[in-house]
Amino acid sequence: MFFDHKENTIDLSLTFKHLLSKYVQTFPVSKLSRFLLDLKDKRNFSREFNNLGVKCLIPSRSEKSGNIGPVFCIVHWNAPDFLLLNIKQLERIYPNKEIYVLDNGSQKLCLEELVIALKQFKNVRLFSVRPEAKSDHTLGLQFLLNYSAMQQDEFSVFLDQDCILCRTLDDLLMKFRFQKDLLLIGARDCVIMPKQHNSSLPWKRADFLRCAPKMVHPSLMILQPKKIIELFGHNAFSPHPKAMEEARDNKQGYKPYNERYYSISSRARGHILFLETKMHNEIPLLTSYSFKDVIYAYHAWYSSRTTHLSVQGSIDGI
Repeated sequence: MFFDHKENTIDLSLTFKHLLSKYVQTFPVSKLSRFLLDLKDKRNFSREFNNLGVKCLIPSRSEKSGNIGPVFCIVHWNAPDFLLLNIKQLERIYPNKEIYVLDNGSQKLCLEELVIALKQFKNVRLFSVRPEAKSDHTLGLQFLLNYSAMQQDEFSVFLDQDCILCRTLDDLLMKFRFQKDLLLIGARDCVIMPKQHNSSLPWKRADFLRCAPKMVHPSLMILQPKKIIELFGHNAFSPHPKAMEEARDNKQGYKPYNERYYSISSRARGHILFLETKMHNEIPLLTSYSFKDVIYAYHAWYSSRTTHLSVQGSIDGI
């Protein structure tokens, strides 16, 4: 049976509009508005992602030994010193494992410094978004997730540039093999401020640095990229309508940041293993990530920038 495309276009359009009008009449207004907002957010996310214009600045020069085990994915922004420290530590713990770095719009001098520094590593691939791209951390995560899945990697370990591993993650990775319904392992996005640090930060409410206990923070996040893509598609990090509601669900009544990457936690809810957080008693912002009292990493929030500190908290910008 053949169809005349031109003749049937109007009929199909009218039919769709008729069905949509019937659907709208029976759909609660609140759910409809949420549905339309969710659709708009997803379209915006997809458009922004497609406009990143990612280029590969340094291809990997290592001979890949296979896809078994972890690869490391890092979104970088204006902290080449921290990133270099991170990669050197990964070289010690996981020598020759692939490392994917996406520079997310750093200043020109920082990016140039980064290119020079990373050329010494054979297993590092450096990507960069185009300078004019409207990007954020979540878009960078999405690119690295898709790239890792395309490479058929078994595990993707996402790290912030300032989150440094202090031991292997092998026992955590094994949990994916024994718990088939496990989708996500990562740091709980809830960090309590020790009382002795309260005066060092200018925020009005300093009892929490972060307070979204049902969400994973991507400073340390482990997943199986192919499985996530199969379940949630190539826009797995795109906004989810219930994500912020779940992020706000805490006993303290604290309003967390509106992070787009909370969507992956919302989609994986009920299938997450959380690493617990604890801020250092003597060093403000330095936070450990642990499971059953075993510390796997330390995260120096905001790359130890002084932009969040009061004037009294720094001397000559340090």
